[in-house]
Amino acid sequence: MPTTLTSKSSYVLAVLVATTLAVMALAATFQTSTANADAAAPSAKVINGTTVPNDPDQWPYIVALLSSTNPLSQFCGGTLVAPTWVVTAAHCGSPNYILIGQKNLAGSGGQTIQVAQTIPHPQYNADTAYNDISLLRLAEPVTSATPLQPALPSEDPPPGAQVSIAGWGNTSTTADIFPDELQEATVDVFSNAACESAYSSLYGPGLIIGSSLCAGHFDGGDSRDTCQGDSGGPLVYDSPNGPRLAGITSWGEGCAEEPYPGVYARVSSFVGWVLGYTGKAAKPAQSSVDFGPISVLAGAYVKPITVVSTGSQPITIHGIEQAGLDFAVVADGCSGVQLAPGAFCNVDVAFDPSAVIARSGYVKFVTDAPTVPSIKVNVFGSGSGFDSKSLKLTVKQSRKAKRIKKRRNQILARYNVTFKPPPGTPRTVMCKGTVRVWVKIPRGRRLLISKGRVKANGSTCLAVVKVRLPKRVKRKKTRVTANFSGNDAMIAGRVAKTLRVK
Repeated sequence: MPTTLTSKSSYVLAVLVATTLAVMALAATFQTSTANADAAAPSAKVINGTTVPNDPDQWPYIVALLSSTNPLSQFCGGTLVAPTWVVTAAHCGSPNYILIGQKNLAGSGGQTIQVAQTIPHPQYNADTAYNDISLLRLAEPVTSATPLQPALPSEDPPPGAQVSIAGWGNTSTTADIFPDELQEATVDVFSNAACESAYSSLYGPGLIIGSSLCAGHFDGGDSRDTCQGDSGGPLVYDSPNGPRLAGITSWGEGCAEEPYPGVYARVSSFVGWVLGYTGKAAKPAQSSVDFGPISVLAGAYVKPITVVSTGSQPITIHGIEQAGLDFAVVADGCSGVQLAPGAFCNVDVAFDPSAVIARSGYVKFVTDAPTVPSIKVNVFGSGSGFDSKSLKLTVKQSRKAKRIKKRRNQILARYNVTFKPPPGTPRTVMCKGTVRVWVKIPRGRRLLISKGRVKANGSTCLAVVKVRLPKRVKRKKTRVTANFSGNDAMIAGRVAKTLRVK
């Protein structure tokens, strides 16, 4: 795979690391000298296109990227997708101005606006041209044109569909001819498989990926393509929902050179990222909320979840969905609320554990954003109880062991296992569960003998466990272990004690 692809921009990307003055000087002289065009990073101009009339209704959303305004120096194209936002190719770098509404660069009119911020895609790769998309935030809104909507995945042009391209790039495959008038052409969409097959013979497999879109038209003297100077410009598809920005001019092998179609960034693959800045979008202040351990007897604990409007257009929260045991929205400040850009709303979520167990759930905010219609926040928590050891669990033999009739070699002993509930806790909740008792016989093995249910007994909780023991252990020391469990209000615990059998 090559280290640098032939872009469809009009100057070398490497100069972007030089000073701003050097960049402006290079861009200013490009329209009259393109001797180094082959060294440019991804390159493009419309080949065999037609001149677009200087009509405000023709390509109203196309913009020219400028490094300077005096003299006028255009080097890439772009598309207005919101009043203060332009989409272009990441390899075009950072322009100083955009010009919109002027189809003839040598003419007059249009609106020139300073670029306030350039936001390249965070995964843009200059070597492969993957994710070759960038956003330009304008210092003031465009008032003379209607933005073009980015294509959603359902509005992608299928292979074979006709799409439109436009730009001020090179119109010749043998010379450097850069017209002042905007050129347009119609090309055909290629499948990614066909595009990959064409380019793999040059660069090996893997250069054409899912976020690539290929288009061109090969017909002898009427072959059409973008070329150097068209980079960042629009590929427009007339979808059933209306015109959509489906592609961004990125790179190609030569210009209109069969069998290599032009390669564009597929806008539908990045529409969520784009609309996160330019359209209706929102995100939670945190992706998850962890309540931590909460006592099942302490009552519900409440935490807020905040949703912030992050796009450039107001967003409406239609409603809230929730799922998960022991979680509930107790205060809803978001449903039916329209959030202006930068505004936020809150909901209060309560966690009221019913058992000593980990719980998980979510709260989902349903919005009117076209690409991300819901925002999901995961919630976690776990019920906790009282440590049985801290309750001073005790075990003792309650009375003398009695000999069992018909079993002369066995005796029956009763063991009382008790504990006091924490102050303020109801005995009906605390005095529940099961106690199992093991007795270790001297010079013998450990035996699980019996179990008993915990019940209220005055101010304490009591479990009486009857144990059958060998007659030979009478008046001998044994190790008695009692294990308490089965109460959701308490953590399972145990107590062990050496007792002489009465």
